[in-house]
Formats: sequence, C-alpha cells, structure tokens
Amino acid sequence: MRRKYNSGHWDGAIVSYREMEKLEWNGANTTIMSKFEEHVFGSTSNGLSATHVLDLHEDGYIKPHIDSIKFCGALVSGLSLLSDAVMRLKLDESNYADVLIPRLSVLHNVQ
Repeated sequence: MRRKYNSGHWDGAIVSYREMEKLEWNGANTTIMSKFEEHVFGSTSNGLSATHVLDLHEDGYIKPHIDSIKFCGALVSGLSLLSDAVMRLKLDESNYADVLIPRLSVLHNVQ
C-alpha cells in the first residue's frame, strides 16, 4: 500500500509530501545508494544511521527553513529524480544563490 501525501510538516517547512527514513535498501537499491553516498560523501560517512527520503506531490514544495545538524548532518545534498528543481541557499536577505538541480541529477557538497 502506498502512503498518502501529508498536507503539512510538523514545523511547517514542507507542504504536500511523503517522508520516510530508510535504514536498509534492497539489493538493486543498495548498489545505487552506495554509489550515491560515495559520490556525495566520499570516503567519509555522513554520520547518520538512516537516509531521509522526501517525495513531493506535484503541487508540493519545501519552504525556506534551517535544518538542524542534529537531524540532517552538516552537509546538504539534493537529488532530483522526476523534475527540475531549484534549491535556494541563503545567508541573509541580500546574499543567496538559486541553484538549478536538473531532473536525474545530484547537487552535493554544499557546506
């Protein structure tokens, strides 16, 4: 059974999404995720026991927010599978960068 999309996140940062944390992957996905983790994190671990997965509904979005290092680690990475996405990295109101993440691509090493 597929999970239903949630209308909003507990902290208000995400709208129309499904979310899960994966501790283990099946055989084929293990190979893919190992390549992804090596590409993103290199030879070091991200220090987190689970992979946090978000699936946004076609009308869903992530609002501007600050992630907690406790829950997300010190590195931000974006993987876009089905559509192009824009990730805004913002220091303050006048210092920010909008980064295009084309579908089927990875943005990594954003520290």
